[in-house]
Amino acid sequence: MAKEVVKQVKEADAAGAIIILKFDSPGGVWEAGAMIAGAINEAKNPVVCVNTGHSASMTMVPFGVCPVRVVVKGSKLTFHEPFGVMVISEPSVLMLKMTHLRNELKMLEELNDIMAKLITSRWPMSAEDYKKKISGIDWTVPAEEAVQIKAADFMVSSYEEVLWLARNL
Repeated sequence: MAKEVVKQVKEADAAGAIIILKFDSPGGVWEAGAMIAGAINEAKNPVVCVNTGHSASMTMVPFGVCPVRVVVKGSKLTFHEPFGVMVISEPSVLMLKMTHLRNELKMLEELNDIMAKLITSRWPMSAEDYKKKISGIDWTVPAEEAVQIKAADFMVSSYEEVLWLARNL
């Protein structure tokens, strides 16, 4: 799905169109979020990202880098640290060397640093303060608060307002 979104962003940008991306997703994998965020950053035309429901996790990376971030009244955003997944091929006993666990933890810490910088790139809150805020919790922010803390630029009541906003950038 991320490849299709990137393709559509690039096609709309090449056509000179204003790009509107709607978000209502629980998240996904790092690679997908990074691909979409990269397409947003590369766009030459205006990009408006709209959270229409409940977006969380990796969705916050492309939403965070978006030049114009809009939340629909009643929507919410959820932020948290990245998850690590260990695939177990045998259902018996899981035995891991400390080295493997240290490497996994290091990778998650590095990913958390990257995500924090991208998500807060347009916030007044620093990446370090953001990481403290989400440490060990899911931080869910209603639309009104998202605008107050600058996680979003505008709150609208309807998608029609988004279209008006996009036309008047």
